[in-house]
Amino acid sequence: MSSNSRLRTLGDKIAGPGHPVYVTGEIGINHNGDLENAFKLIDVAAEAGCDAVKFQKRTPEICTPATSGTSSVTPPGAG
Repeated sequence: MSSNSRLRTLGDKIAGPGHPVYVTGEIGINHNGDLENAFKLIDVAAEAGCDAVKFQKRTPEICTPATSGTSSVTPPGAG
């Protein structure tokens, strides 16, 4: 496989062998569902040199078990 077949155009950047690393910032769910907070995090990532950012969206009602708040794990020193 030639190195040219491994090149990808991402926006106005080229990613692949012989090109600078394409950096994706992980914002995850740190925006807390707040659009203005998400925009601020995007700006900070861009200032830090990120080429892109990645978000996650979670619905706590779906992701959190009904028994949250209880644990079968004993913290160190508690038992």
